[in-house]
Amino acid sequence: MGEPQNFLAATDFSERADRAVERAAGLAARHGARLLLLHVVERYHLEVLRRLATAGAGPLPELKERAREALAERSARLAQTHGITVHPEVVVGRVYQEIAERAGAWGAALTVIGGHGEHFFRDLVLGATAQKVVRHNEGPTLVVKQGAAQPYGRVLVPVDFSPGSGAALQAARRLVPEAAITILHAFELPFEGKLFYAGVDREVVERYVQAARREAQADLDAFLREWGAEGERPGTRVVHGYAPEVIVNTARQDAFDLVAVGAHGRSELARFVLGSVSLHVVMEAPCDVLVVK
Repeated sequence: MGEPQNFLAATDFSERADRAVERAAGLAARHGARLLLLHVVERYHLEVLRRLATAGAGPLPELKERAREALAERSARLAQTHGITVHPEVVVGRVYQEIAERAGAWGAALTVIGGHGEHFFRDLVLGATAQKVVRHNEGPTLVVKQGAAQPYGRVLVPVDFSPGSGAALQAARRLVPEAAITILHAFELPFEGKLFYAGVDREVVERYVQAARREAQADLDAFLREWGAEGERPGTRVVHGYAPEVIVNTARQDAFDLVAVGAHGRSELARFVLGSVSLHVVMEAPCDVLVVK
C-alpha cells in the first residue's frame, strides 16, 4: 500500500468554510487521505491592527494563538467524527497565496475551499478569494457551495475535447468513482446571429445546426474513446447553445451536485487567468465545482 494522499481544506471559521471543511473531511475519509486544515491570518489586516495598537488603541489581540486554539478544536472533532488524521496549521500571509503554496508544499491531491453559492458573480469586482485560489493553485481545487450531508451522486463534466477536459473527467472518476457522471458538450454555429441578419432562411440555419450537431457528436465519440469512457455513452449530451449558460443551466435544472471542469493552461498568462467558461462556471453554478488544470 502506498503513502496516503494529502488533502487540504482552508477555513476562515465562517459558515461557508465549515461546509467546505466537512466536505473535505468526508472525502478524505473515503480516500484514506490525511487532511491539512489551514487557517491564514491575513497579513494586511494584522498590520492594520498593529498600527492601531501602536497608536494607542489597545493591546494587539493574540490572533494567531486564538486561531490555533480554534483550529485544534476543529481538528480533533473532525478526526474523531471521520476517523482521519488532521494536521492543523496557522500561517500569516496573503490568503490565496498561502493556500496555493501550502497545497504545493504538501503535494495536495485536492484543495477544498468555500464558495459563495449561486450568485458568485457579484464578487468578481472585489476579487473573491476563491477565484484567486483557483487561478493560482496548480492542483485540483474543489469550490464548495452546498452542505456535505450526502456524498456526490450526480456529476456533470463539460468537455470541449481538450486535454483539460480529459483531466477533469479523470479527476471526477478518481474523486467520486461511485457517482453517476454525465458528459456534456455545448456547441455553437459559427456566425449564427449574422446568418439571420443576412436573411438566411431559418430552415437553412437549422440544417446547419443539425450538421454541426452531428459533427460535435462524432468529436464526442472520439473523445470518449481517447479517454476510455465509451461505457459512459448513455450519460452524454450534445447541446446547442452558449457553453457557459448551457453548463450552468444544465447543472441547475437537472440538480447535479458537482460540476468538474477543466481549466486551460496553454500559456504563461493562463496560469493567472482562468478560462472564461471555467470562471463563469465557478462563479455561477448552483452546486459545488471541481476545477482541474
